[in-house]
Amino acid sequence: MEFPTYISTLCAEITDELIFTEDLRDAHAQEKDKSVILECSLSKASTQVEWRFLRDGGTVEAVLRDNPKYQLRSEGSCRYLRVSDVALADAGNYSCVTINQQGNEVRTSAHLTVQGQSNHRSVVCSRTHESVRCLYSDEGNIVARMKMPLS
Repeated sequence: MEFPTYISTLCAEITDELIFTEDLRDAHAQEKDKSVILECSLSKASTQVEWRFLRDGGTVEAVLRDNPKYQLRSEGSCRYLRVSDVALADAGNYSCVTINQQGNEVRTSAHLTVQGQSNHRSVVCSRTHESVRCLYSDEGNIVARMKMPLS
């Protein structure tokens, strides 16, 4: 345990205050990755939490439920969220939320960035009989062209 984490945990135990002793960290994944895991820790192992997701560009925060897409897990004071079958739509802010003794919301949040896969297509130009390999963006626009020798 790192020194600042140790001190904050010790202070929380003395004051009986509910805090996150380890915050969520930003994560990066590739589109079509099998899964990505977000994790955090609380000062009290018995604390109930709620996981929330705000999609990039979205305005409504969704409450996540345990299902094949999102697996929610607790082990001692640690809380885990596994996002399975990563897609571009999974990019956004994820939060682990709980309520402290005073009835106030306590949260830690992190951003998940999902990198899209390149979309390459090869075509043969009928006029010159050259093979051209094109790189397309996620929107379907040509980003780059490269002449390839015919095989």
